[in-house]
Amino acid sequence: MSKTKKIMLVSRDWYPVKRNGIANLSFLHYKILKSLGLEIHLVGPYNSFDVPYYIDANIHEVNIRGTGSLYSPIIYNSKHINNILCEVNPDIILVESLQNGISEIMIKIAYELNCKVILISHGISLQPYSLSFRHYIRSFLWLPYWLKLKSLINKTSAITTQSLISKSKRFLDRDIAKKLNIPIYKLSNVPFNYNNVYVPLENRKKLILVVGYFSEIKNQLLAIKILEKLDDNIKIRFIGKKSGNYYMKCRRIVNDLNLNHRVDFYDDSEVNLASEISNSYLVLVTSITEIQPLILLEAMSSGTPFISSNVGCIDEFSGGLIAFTFDDFIAKIKLLFKSSNLWMHLSSKGQHEVKEKHSYFVISTQIKYLLQKFNIL
Repeated sequence: MSKTKKIMLVSRDWYPVKRNGIANLSFLHYKILKSLGLEIHLVGPYNSFDVPYYIDANIHEVNIRGTGSLYSPIIYNSKHINNILCEVNPDIILVESLQNGISEIMIKIAYELNCKVILISHGISLQPYSLSFRHYIRSFLWLPYWLKLKSLINKTSAITTQSLISKSKRFLDRDIAKKLNIPIYKLSNVPFNYNNVYVPLENRKKLILVVGYFSEIKNQLLAIKILEKLDDNIKIRFIGKKSGNYYMKCRRIVNDLNLNHRVDFYDDSEVNLASEISNSYLVLVTSITEIQPLILLEAMSSGTPFISSNVGCIDEFSGGLIAFTFDDFIAKIKLLFKSSNLWMHLSSKGQHEVKEKHSYFVISTQIKYLLQKFNIL
């Protein structure tokens, strides 16, 4: 009888302690690995696990903090991490995302111990997001990472990517891996917050949904300015943590523009996000940078069209429209509210695409194929 293979999954964030894209996808990847009959070891920073969610796994928490930028150096206990790897002796290690301390250190120590590592890429965020001085300063503060990124990727045995063809700079790690002849495998995202109840167009609210933490990156101020140019019967609902300077700025702008009766703000803990997506008319993304946002996959799986800025690999999605300017956002939102035929077309296309390219079955198949390549299955 063959020995059960050991697989280690490393992530800086774990659902439900954190509820971001990396945390949600790490949890889904864990569930897929669990279904394959492997001995699973999960690694994260201290206090990153809600243990009952991971009852079938061996949990290892490490004392590590920092991202590796100039303003956040990595502080960690090398001996503790080394001991974990030596004790477990995993057949393979999957590391979720770069630009965080636990991923960088696990890759380095695993390489020293001759452990195979597969990087599950969630994209790289080193370049300036815009021409603003602030974003150039941020990019400069990531200079140490620029200098070691090639060496770090060269220590992996393979890398996954959410798009094999996107030209976005957020896929820099994939492009470096290609130059280094590191094997690259497709691993798509999968919707997290969705339900199987389709709400027909006639039962939907005239509501635009905007989901994400409040920041210049998500660019919610643009959504508010767009709303001002739309018909009075159209409303916007923001879902994200209601804190921080940018959030307060959004509240002030809404008040200054006399839009309080048309704008709602909710924390994600106050609503059923899947239901909100299913009952909205459209999902709006005004971000200045993204990779393959879960909210758009969740929208498409619910048959909710989207309108988005042209960032990451969103232009590969078929369930919505891309807007290139402020006026283009306004024109396309108005068009979508006016044309029920267009709405139904995009709704159908999105649902079909998720089923064909982003379902739980598809992602499970991609992970199985990847592990087969390394003789884990």
